[in-house]
Amino acid sequence: MKIPFLITARLKSTRLKRKILLKINGHELLTHMIKRIKKSKNIRNIVICTSNLKEDVNLNKIAKRNLVHIYKGSANDVILRLHKAAKKFNAKYIINITADCPLIDYNLVDKLITIAKQNKYDYTSNVYPATFPDGLDVSVIKFKVLEEAWKKV
Repeated sequence: MKIPFLITARLKSTRLKRKILLKINGHELLTHMIKRIKKSKNIRNIVICTSNLKEDVNLNKIAKRNLVHIYKGSANDVILRLHKAAKKFNAKYIINITADCPLIDYNLVDKLITIAKQNKYDYTSNVYPATFPDGLDVSVIKFKVLEEAWKKV
């Protein structure tokens, strides 16, 4: 079973403005991230989960150019945005990371997906304890757990 990869992305960064659009080697950080994720053997869809805000419209171009989906939802409620995107793509599990992690390791993604599915874990992550450098954080979440969290918020 392949699962959707949901990238939470907005352009409202305060410390480094529009950081996911900054270019390295002629490509936006978000594009580098998408290219790395596409190498995963266990990903069904890549979805940029962004807001309905006018400032985030530039993410449409990146999604189209990279042949990935885009979901627009709440600007302030990330769990709601993830929940609705996961529901739209009929996810049993999702993988979520923020868009400012362009160096994501697709091998690590595949390994965590395998661990989550084989053990039927609700939540699988390499975040705690912090054994990987910041930016390589990956979480695999069962949809039903995401839905429960959304209902409690």
